Amino acid sequence: SGKPEIKVNDEITSVNGITGNPIDMVDGIGKSNTLALKLLRGNPPDLLAPGDIFDVALAKSPAQAVLGLDVDKHSGDTVKILKVKEGLVADYNKTALSSGKPEIKAGDEIIELNGITGNPMAMVDAIGTSNTLTLKVRRS
Repeated sequence: SGKPEIKVNDEITSVNGITGNPIDMVDGIGKSNTLALKLLRGNPPDLLAPGDIFDVALAKSPAQAVLGLDVDKHSGDTVKILKVKEGLVADYNKTALSSGKPEIKAGDEIIELNGITGNPMAMVDAIGTSNTLTLKVRRS
């Protein structure tokens, strides 16, 4: 139909010309047979600030055994995430925000994996040999 849709995280800034007080805007909805809305398009909020650390637990299964990350294991003492692809991490991300957990994003760094720290090569090796993965991730 070509008309814009209201999306999650949009902010209603005006209802039938009423602005400012949200209670007045809600009251304005019931006072007319037509509804004119002005929206401010919002982006999903990031739950974390740069440098924040969060924990993620992932379990491989016969149906999904691939982590699904492009990484740089030569970036110091962490594993830097370059890209999230199809796999365990993408599956985790699909429900993370709705359950109050942060998503794993490109640019984030794995600072610990299954208790291994400071050795990115050993962390990447553990991804291939472990069925359960416990990660500490630092937001970039």
